[in-house]
Amino acid sequence: MSVKLNLTTNQKRVLIGLCQYPMSSDSFIAQNIGVKRSTFATVKKRMLQPPYSLIRPLHIPNFKILGAELLTVTFIKLYPDKVAKLREIDASKTLGHFPNIISLFGGSRKSIALLVSKSFTDFSLAQSAFASFSIEQEYFSPSDIYRCNIPLQSNGIKRFLEFAQYLSNHWKIPLNEESQLESVFPSNTTDLQRISPLGWKIFEGLLSHPESSIIELSQRLEKPRNTVSRWLRKFRKMNLYQTRFIPDLIRIGVNIQLNVMLDVQGLPREQLLEILKLIDNLFLPTDLFWYHSGIVFFAVFSRYESVRHTETQFFDEMNARHIPYRLQSKFIISTKNIDRRKSFEQSFAPLTSYLRNPTKYSLIPYNGE
Repeated sequence: MSVKLNLTTNQKRVLIGLCQYPMSSDSFIAQNIGVKRSTFATVKKRMLQPPYSLIRPLHIPNFKILGAELLTVTFIKLYPDKVAKLREIDASKTLGHFPNIISLFGGSRKSIALLVSKSFTDFSLAQSAFASFSIEQEYFSPSDIYRCNIPLQSNGIKRFLEFAQYLSNHWKIPLNEESQLESVFPSNTTDLQRISPLGWKIFEGLLSHPESSIIELSQRLEKPRNTVSRWLRKFRKMNLYQTRFIPDLIRIGVNIQLNVMLDVQGLPREQLLEILKLIDNLFLPTDLFWYHSGIVFFAVFSRYESVRHTETQFFDEMNARHIPYRLQSKFIISTKNIDRRKSFEQSFAPLTSYLRNPTKYSLIPYNGE
């Protein structure tokens, strides 16, 4: 069972620095957070390894460059009496059959699915297949599904698994400057034909084992260290992936996750940007997506009272500014009850293969055989 840790100021600074500058050198991060280089290295090693394991790396493929066009956030209302049955099945195999599902998680009554698709047609196939499977198992009905489709462009996704700003506010340790994270979905393109089958094997190994060093990765793949190192440098130069560090929220005392979908259809761009700025300032979301008629964001809090206080501030500001909106879906989950039935690591390697495949994957529901 996870227990909240009492961290020193230096340990907190190191965690914030890793989240703010995930692909920078130790020397660069240590200098920017005001910690000695030796201290930083010692704390980082301790935070990444057992028994602490307080933060973990995650390599996120560049969906846009790999050929994705669409990110979809789907809210699902579950039948409470059927949730136990959902947890009894081998969910990894079930969801593993849908390569464009990044993750699906939720509590006892509601869930969220994140999907990346090559086109709206591909998404529709996956959505129908997943919905058919779940409806057959009596997990939910078609009327209990809400979804939004977001173009994979930098102006539609403000954050994706970014925790630096939240941790800074949570521990009252100010960031030295604005986060250096770039969009994980840049608009530039690259020549994927320059990557050989061996290169793709190394890339998928990198995504599946983000905690591995170059030496460990070369041993896993049974390839020379110099070969692996050369390909990793090429991937970074091609901007084919970015890194995030994901903190163990429970062990740092964060107990609540809030998920919200707002309908803002018909609003002029100025008011939409005003809402986005307000959400960013008040909720410090770890994920913030928007499209022409809606906004979706995830935020975390230390306790339920802080959720209600922030919500009250937000709605009071919206009303004071006379901005029309409609709350389409909202739910709150205890971080202790989040059931991740498909981890990001399980998703990214199959997702890469799916996006590179010129033909469509079979999206027939997994039949358990």
